[in-house]
Amino acid sequence: MSETDKEKFEENLQIYGADLDTWSDESAQYWVEALADSHELRKLHAEYKKLEEILLSRKYEEPSQDLADRISYAALQRGRAKKTSPIKGFLDELLSGIHFPLPRYALASLLVFSMLISGFATGYALSEQSYSQTTEAYVTQSDIYDFLYYEGEML
Repeated sequence: MSETDKEKFEENLQIYGADLDTWSDESAQYWVEALADSHELRKLHAEYKKLEEILLSRKYEEPSQDLADRISYAALQRGRAKKTSPIKGFLDELLSGIHFPLPRYALASLLVFSMLISGFATGYALSEQSYSQTTEAYVTQSDIYDFLYYEGEML
């Protein structure tokens, strides 16, 4: 049995099903003979037959009587959802990702965060003040040197 025959048989199984009586008369006769000669084709045919039995054994379940009503109600509820501003929606989405394991840690986390921010702000303000004092001292010292060494003469 060639590989192309096996592929053709599998294609026919997919198209016509595992019942060889539903196949066209000409091809059915050829494949019945080929099925008798090839172990691979018999195995493939048995697999497809088993699959069809499984599919046919499934019961069709009727949908519940109120399915259409439930779908309509859900669609109406979704349509009636509150319209929010883009900024509020953005902030809600942004803050929805922040979760605290316990509510009591929320206040502690907020306090630590505010202490960090105030520390950074204080440090920045003090560094600016220190920088301005350093430059004033430098300017004052520079003026003294200019005064003392005016045109290279010491007074």
